[in-house]
This record gives sequence, structure tokens and C-alpha cells, in this order.
Amino acid sequence: MNSKADRLPLLCAFAAGILLRLLAAGFQPLSHDAAAYYLPNARALVEGGFANFEAMSIAVPPLFPFLVALLAVPVGDLEIAALAISVVAGAAVVYPAAAIARRLFPTLPAAAPLTAWMAALCPYAVRFGGDARADALYTLAVACAIAAGIALLSEPRARTGALFGALTGAAYLLRPEALGMPLLLAAGVVAQGTRLFRAGGEWRAYARRVLGAGVLGFALLSPALAWNMSVVHAKLGIWTLSPKAGILLEYDKTEGSDPFSRLNDAKTMTEHEEKLSNPASYRRFTLLSELREHPREMLQAMAKHLWDFFIVLPGALGVLFSIYFAAGLGGARGLAARGALAIPVAVSAFYGLSFSVFYVSQRFWVPLLVLFYPWCAAGALAIRDWCARRGISQRAVIALSLATLMPETLQVQNWKDFEWRASPEQALGARLASRYEPGVPCLSAKGIVTWYAGAAHLFIPNAPFEDLVAYMRNRRARLIVLQVSAASAASVADAGGAEHQAAADDPPRRRDERVLRLMQELDRSSSFLRVDLEPDGERTYLVYELAE
Repeated sequence: MNSKADRLPLLCAFAAGILLRLLAAGFQPLSHDAAAYYLPNARALVEGGFANFEAMSIAVPPLFPFLVALLAVPVGDLEIAALAISVVAGAAVVYPAAAIARRLFPTLPAAAPLTAWMAALCPYAVRFGGDARADALYTLAVACAIAAGIALLSEPRARTGALFGALTGAAYLLRPEALGMPLLLAAGVVAQGTRLFRAGGEWRAYARRVLGAGVLGFALLSPALAWNMSVVHAKLGIWTLSPKAGILLEYDKTEGSDPFSRLNDAKTMTEHEEKLSNPASYRRFTLLSELREHPREMLQAMAKHLWDFFIVLPGALGVLFSIYFAAGLGGARGLAARGALAIPVAVSAFYGLSFSVFYVSQRFWVPLLVLFYPWCAAGALAIRDWCARRGISQRAVIALSLATLMPETLQVQNWKDFEWRASPEQALGARLASRYEPGVPCLSAKGIVTWYAGAAHLFIPNAPFEDLVAYMRNRRARLIVLQVSAASAASVADAGGAEHQAAADDPPRRRDERVLRLMQELDRSSSFLRVDLEPDGERTYLVYELAE
């Protein structure tokens, strides 16, 4: 792909991806993970030096905060630096996506540029490409690693192996589940080698080339393993590839009916860091030990999580791309290369099984969608040909597709809720920042307000009220931020038990029951004073200050 005619569609798709992700960054608020982990970790590096890993939370790997901190030095703003990385990385996925499409559909040249445009326009990818978290950069690293891995399967070369190892290492430093890619590649190599052996091909030469590429790839992957494991060891005192998989709190074992629910709560990481002085409270988590102790519960939970993982794929693809994907399966399988369908199926199944041990989220599909775009593109081309045979204008098909896709991609629902680069959380945080010293510990279910307030984020513990007060005093925390529905806040605040029961009987308000109960206790307590309130559409933020 050296001609200008080949490069121009990808460049246009990249530019469109940049523009759409800038709009997303401007009109959607920060996510909790960005505000509670990624940005505070980057701030710790900027303020304490780029070796200040001791001040970082190990809830997220170190590479994204490190890059944000580096870029923030010339840019001067951590949030802008993080968003810039996400916007550019998310748009750049068009290039490895096109490379993957050329491998999966070598006889369908139009699939590559169309795949690039789908990577640029996919609503779910645009959404996470406009957030100050690692998902977009992780997607780029995974997409590049997959493209290198597919190339390795058919043409094992040392430099491709080195590239795969380096890219996998980068992806691992963004999310630890990336370590599954070498295992998947190894399975693909075995399948390819077996096919050559049965066909009487040069399987020995293939094995030698694969071995050389694998050794070089592991050599370039090893520094990433060492860096992340060293950071976690310095913080927790254990050696593990993933702190979330390597640590389990004993006192969380009885929480919830789902035996894995204790690993679904990010506060686990924070509480573990806070209780390092009592390491006897913790033990290693191993799937085998849990299966031996609770086999039925574990298998049921894993099956449920696996189902939950795959059932959200159509939502992640979106309506239009789901239709294209189905059309690709039905009308383009004969045009696909050998294993073109096995690759997305195997990668998705592996990821689904991995996440079934913990929990699932629709956002886990973001990096995997790059394997589905080529099939969507092939399906779109099949629909185009079908329409052409019936005299339907190609322009009409394109116009209908864009009319279906763009409202979701542009996230127009957010435009009425937020001004450009402004949100209720930002306004409330700015007021708190003007009243309190930087770094004051603040309890909140989400970290968005605390980030804008310049405060240190702490989760609200699920504990009796008197224990919460003691916890705040021990941590020298002064503020607690609650978020409830506006209707519940208006009816329950300063009300008695009857009003609380009415709220509990109303389904929308029942979801706020725990927070409403805490709000009542805070309002009644002489130790707390409500110091601020910020309406946010159908919800309201309430801020309380703990008396000295």
C-alpha cells in the first residue's frame, strides 16, 4: 500500500476520527476511572518525579499515567494531555484495522479502507476515544499487536516477532489481560504448523523461524513485565502479573451472592493499599483454590459472566455494524482467508473466559471490535452489491447508513446536558477547590468531583455510620460527596422515617436507598455540615464537611 490513492482514504478516516473524538472529549464528562486513578497517578508523577511510583495507585497499570505526565510537561494540563493521547490513539486505530482487513480479506481490496472508516466512526470506539483513560491507547496497542501476530502466523520473521513482543508489552502496561495474546498466537502457530506437517510442507523451517521470532519477541516483552511487576511489588510486597488477580481480601469473601463480586469493586484495591500494615488480612487469589472450595458457585458465576460478556457485543458494535456483521457472515465467508473467522472467535472467547473470573463490562469489547470491523466491511460491501443488482443507488445506501450511524457516533444526547468542556462535576469541584487546601482527602462513590476539587479520592466504606466517622478522622478526610436522584434528595432530606419508606417503595429512589440513608444520618449528625449542592439534571450532588 504505497500509492497515494491507497493512503488517502485512511488519512481521511484518521482525520474524521480525530474530529469525532474531539467532539466526544468536549461534550462528555470524565469517567470515574480517569478521575480516580489515571489522572491522579499522572499528577503524582508530575509532582513527585517520574520515579514516584510509590504514590501511585496500583489499581491501573503505569504506562498511560506515565505518558500523560510526560505530555503534561509541555502541555501544562493533565486532563488535556490525557485526552490528547486518547483522541490521537483512538483515531490511529484505522491503520492497524486496515492492515488486519487486508490479511483477513486479501481478495476484497475495498474492505481495508472501509474497515478504516468503521474504526473511525464506531460510536463505542469514539466514546472511549474521548475519555482521559487508557482504553483508546490500549485498543491501538492491541490492534497493532494483532496485526503483527496475524503476519507472524503466515510469515514468521524475527523483526515481526520483535514487533509483536514490544507491542504486547506496551498493551500489558495498559491492561494486564494483553498477556493472553502470546498464548493465542502460540495456539495459532501450532495449528498452522500442524497443517503444514499434514500437507507435507516445510514445517521444520516454519518451526525454526517461529522459534527465532518467539525468542526475540519475549526478549522485548520482558522489560514490560519487569516494570509492572516491580511497581506492584514496591507497593504491595508481592510478585504478580496483575494485582487485581493476585490479591483477594479475606473479609470480602461474604459480600454478595456472586462469589466474584468482591473483585468487581475497585475499592478493593484502595482498601488493600490502606491496610498494608496488616498483610495477614489478605491471601493470594487462585482460581483453582476457589474452584475446589466453591465449585458450583464459581462455575455458575463464570457462566453468567461469560453470557453477560457476549450478550453485549451487539450493543458495542451498534445497530448498523451488527447488521453489517451478520451480512458479512452470510455473504462474504467465501471471500475470507483461512482462519479469518477463527481469529475473532478465538480472541473473543479467550477474553470472555478471562473476564468471567472477575466481572464483565461492555467497554471490554472496545479493543476486540477491531477484529469485527473487517467482517462488517465485507458485509457492507455485500449489501452494496445486492442493492446494485436491484437498481438501488449506492448514494442512497451510504446516506441511509450515515443517517443511522452518525447521531449515535456524535453522542448528540450529551450536547444538551453539558457545555463545551464543562460539566456539573467540574463546577462543583472548582468551588470546593477554592475553599479547601489541595490534596484534602474526600470520600466519594466516584472520583470526578474530587479530581476537579484537587482532593485525594477515597471510596465511601460500606460500614456503620460511627465507623465511617472514625474512618474519616483516621484518614484526616474533611469532605464526603454524595450523588442521589434529585427527586429523592428533595423528598428525603430533612425528612423522617415515613418519607424514607416512601423513597424505598419507589423503584427509582430505591436504588438510592443506601445513599439516602447515609444522607439522612449526615443531616442529623452534629459532626457534619452540608456545605454545597450541585444539580446535575435528574441527579444532585451533596457535599458534607466533617467538623474539626
